[in-house]
Formats: sequence, C-alpha cells, structure tokens
Amino acid sequence: MKTFKASFFVLSFCLIWAAGAFCQADGLEEQGLEVGGATQAHFRVDIEWYQNQMGRGGVLLIPDSTTDTVGVFDTYDGTYKGDIITDNPGFSTPINAVMADNGDIYVSDQVADSIFVFDSNGNYLYTYADATDGLNNIRGMDFRGGHVFVTSGDDYVAEFDGPHSRLPDFIPVSEGVDSFDILFLADGSCLIADIQGSLDNIRYYDAAGVFQYELFKVDFPEQVSFDLTAPGEYLTAVFTGDSLTDFDLAGTIYDSTFFNSARGVYRLGNGNYLATAGDGVWEVEPVTGTLIENKFVGSSRFIEPADVVLQPKVDIKCNGQDGPVVIPEGGSAVLTIDVEANDSAGTDMDVWVLFTSVDTGKRWSYNKAASRWYRGWCFEYVTGPLDDHSETVLDMPLPMGAYKAYLGLDTDANGMLNIGSVLVYDMVDIDVIQVAGFTEDFDDGVADNWVDDGAHWFVLNGVYNLDTTVYDYYYSYYNFPAYSDFTYSADILQVDTGDYYLTYDFGIRFRDDMTEDNYYELRVEADGSTWLYKRVGGTQTTLANVEGPASFLTGVAVWNNFKVVCAGSTIDVYFNDVLEPGLSVVDADLTTGAVGLFGQCSGIKLQAYMYDNVVLSIP
Repeated sequence: MKTFKASFFVLSFCLIWAAGAFCQADGLEEQGLEVGGATQAHFRVDIEWYQNQMGRGGVLLIPDSTTDTVGVFDTYDGTYKGDIITDNPGFSTPINAVMADNGDIYVSDQVADSIFVFDSNGNYLYTYADATDGLNNIRGMDFRGGHVFVTSGDDYVAEFDGPHSRLPDFIPVSEGVDSFDILFLADGSCLIADIQGSLDNIRYYDAAGVFQYELFKVDFPEQVSFDLTAPGEYLTAVFTGDSLTDFDLAGTIYDSTFFNSARGVYRLGNGNYLATAGDGVWEVEPVTGTLIENKFVGSSRFIEPADVVLQPKVDIKCNGQDGPVVIPEGGSAVLTIDVEANDSAGTDMDVWVLFTSVDTGKRWSYNKAASRWYRGWCFEYVTGPLDDHSETVLDMPLPMGAYKAYLGLDTDANGMLNIGSVLVYDMVDIDVIQVAGFTEDFDDGVADNWVDDGAHWFVLNGVYNLDTTVYDYYYSYYNFPAYSDFTYSADILQVDTGDYYLTYDFGIRFRDDMTEDNYYELRVEADGSTWLYKRVGGTQTTLANVEGPASFLTGVAVWNNFKVVCAGSTIDVYFNDVLEPGLSVVDADLTTGAVGLFGQCSGIKLQAYMYDNVVLSIP
C-alpha cells in the first residue's frame, strides 16, 4: 500500500525434561533465538519519582520477535490494544522498546545488533546504534541523563551519548558480567540481570558503574522492572528458573511466582502480573501463578510503560490488495475500507472515502447514509463520533485508465474536507488495462519480459534453460500481474545431462501474485505423478493428483506440453493436448495474477530443464 500519513497508527512454553534441554534453551535465549545481600542502608525510592516512572502514560510497549512488531497493552489489565510499530524492515529479534523523554521510542534488536528509533506514532526515524559501533547480541536498555545504556551478551554494558557516539563502556568486559537487562534507579545507580554461567544473579552497581553487591542468585534472569504496587520493591522475570520474582534492594524476596520461561514482567494496576514468554503475553495471579488470560499470542519480550496515544488506523484496499492494483478490462474493482478508532473512539470527525480518475480529473465521494457515490469531493462518508467500521464501498468494472482511491479522517467535523485537519489517510492506486496475450519461442535469444530468481536461467539455442546443482526451487514469471481468464501452455523437457538424479519436479505456475505466497502450480514429479497445488497466504494445499497419466511422456530428453485453461473458478489441465479430468478442479481462492515456469533441483547432482513455446491467449 502506498500510504501517506500525517500521523501513523500508531516460544512457546518450554517443557524441559533434562539438564541438556536446559542448556539448549538457555543457549538459544542468550542469542535471541527461538526455540548475597544488601543492607537497609541503601536508599528507598522516592515516591514521587517512582510514580513518575511508572505512570508516564496509559500504555505498555511489548515487542514481539515473531511478527517483528511492537504492541500496545493496557496498564490496568493488560488488554492488547494494537500495534504501534509494524513492518520495520530492520527488525530481526526486537527485545526492548523504551520511550525517551522526548517521546521517541527506542527499540533494541538482539540479532540485528541495532537500536532503532521511532516517533511516538511508530514511524521509523533513524538507527541510533548498530554493529558498526561494535554492538553484538544486545538485549535490555535504559536511559539516564539523555544517555542510552544497552546490555550485551559480549559481557559489557555500552553507553551512548548520541547516535553512533559510543562512550567507554559503563560496565566493561573485564567485569565478566553477561548482562541481560539494566534498570536505573533515582540516584543513578542501577540493577543488572546477570546470566554469567552458574553465577546468574541480580546485582547492584553505583552511579559510576562500580559493582557494589549481589542481591540474590537466580537462574537466568531477563527483565528487571519496578514494582508498581510497592515503591522500593522490584520485579524480575526468570527464564530458566520459571518465575516472576518480587524483591527489594536488600535482596529480600517477597514472592516468587511460577511462570514458565519468563522474559518480561510488569505489575498491572489491578495488582496482577503481566508476563511474557515465547508463547505470548499473559495476565498472571501473583503467588498462585494462575494464568488468568492470554492477552497476545507470539514470541513476546520486555514490557515498558510509555506515554503513547494510539492514533486511528485506516486502510483502503482494492481487490484485497494494498496496491498498486492492476485490473484487466472488464474485471471488477472491489474497494473495501477499514477504520480502527483506537484512542480516538467517540471523537467527532469527518470520515472521507474519495475516488478520482487520474486521466480525466473527475472526482467522486462516497456517502454512507445514502450508500452511493456522488460527483465531487463534497460528501463525507460520515460525520460524528468515530468508531470501528468496515465496509465494501465499490464493486463494479471500471473503464480503462488510472485511478486513486482514498480513505481519510478529518478532525474538523463540519462535513467539509479540511486538508489541514487530516489526521491520517491511506491511498491505493488502481490501473485498469487492456489485456493481451503473448507468444514466446525464445528464438531471438532473449527472454523478453521474463523475471527470474537468479543466474541459473538463460536462453540458448532458441530455448529457455534452467541449470543448477544447488538444492532449491527456481521460478521465472512473465512480468504482467493481471491475467484472469486464459489458456496458458508451455513445452518443458528435463535435460539428459548424464548426471541427472531422479527427484525432479517441474511445471508451470499461474494466477501468481509474484510474492511466493499466492499461486496455482501444475507439477510433475520424478515418478511421473502429476499434481495441482495452490498456495494461499504461504500455505500449500493439494487440489488434485493423478499417478502417471498416459498422456504424459516420462523420462529425460522428452518434451511435454503443459496447458491450463482458467475460466472463473474452473481450472482444466491438459498434457500434450489431452484433457486430464482427474486434475480439473473448481477453486475460487485465486482469481488473477501472473504466469510462470519453475523447476526444482535435488541438490545432489546436476539437473537441467528446457522451456519453449510459451503461449497465453485471452478468450
């Protein structure tokens, strides 16, 4: 989706049966992969400062390293409210999302070895630090005096006073501390979660980074946080020790609540714990360890309070796509809208659904009350208290041309389009084109308009070749995304290299969205069996299978013609111009897309395929 926004919207339980399993789980967790006592002389946290830290805002930020998002949760009962950071390409294993005093959100990523910075609406701003600064295997972090402190599995706590400006380490490697998290206290001193071998413990350092004492030993502590209900007390999530532990600076443990493979912990306003693990976010009853509710499913990490207002989220799609969308002439354009009010629920706003022809300049607006489109951008979709809403606003063929569709929110709720008051909007580009077929015999030595996945594809002696010894699935598609009803055929041969290995798979693809997530595939396997598959949303399903059809010639150095005829939801399959009823199906999941070719290599010996006489015709 090509989106322009004035303000953006904002591992499971480990059952360990042996000591070896403990070691494996610990090792993976250390890398960010799935799978003594104080005295009362130490200060007590100032109540006002403590409340300021814990009450900075009404939400909690929790990264999820499966979806590579940062979610927003309620501070009172832990209810999941949505994601504030989504689709950041730099994420690999986000661990800790912390809001700075200026409202920016800093996210540490353990595997990307980076700290990324976002604004308070979740928009990416810049990379604060990364591997070029010597960072590796970073985990939790905290702020003090405008400086950023980040823990590392390389046995240091790094200190930065600005982007890519690393100071001498706050806790150097020479200390031998495998730090997982750091929590600064009011006087600048800090608590460190240390997972250094058999010496795992929570330890206290003064403001200069000098070790003072060990509070207590514990098996693989991760996050350390303040305890909301008891100023002067603290919490730690214990991964291998399977607990949520409540303690004070004297090392006194007030409660150790069982929670399997704990990562993050926070005391909710209702008195319960909010805890994270590899299977998500949970509300947990203290002491008993009763799992009250699963708030979110994912691989969830540290929990931090933040002052965040979740902006409304709007989404407009055409034919279920974010765009740009290409529609063949005569095909329907289906516009759907989705509004999530979030923290603006009940606020009076104008909602606009707008449509324009790029070629003619004509404009239309959709009005919900009348359930119709009007000429001009003069009729709002609705005016009034904002709420969650989804609707199909258009379903019809469009004349050939280029179009843009918009969904936006205007905070000046007066029924007039006030551009300066647009809070958020989304847009989708639509192109309606005349579709023509093609014939490709490769006789000119060029694979015109074909897009492949690497250097293994080439044209030689008037045929399209695929050669490889590397185990993988290889594809090439004709670069046009909008074939709906058609006849598509290709001649294919497995080359007799003298070194072939009979685990070959090859064939054609069609109605392919060119993402590797959605397409139909007609495949022949080594035993001569033929298969019709579909892949939808990345999940493959068998539609039909025939064991060795008589019309298909088996063996190497043998040409076969593959052909599919697609008409609506009906797919008919032919080999060498003979209809194979056992492979003919009715399936409506995929209605349009590109066409292509593929071959698969066993990775054991050289395998090669030839493709020729590729034809697509439109009825």
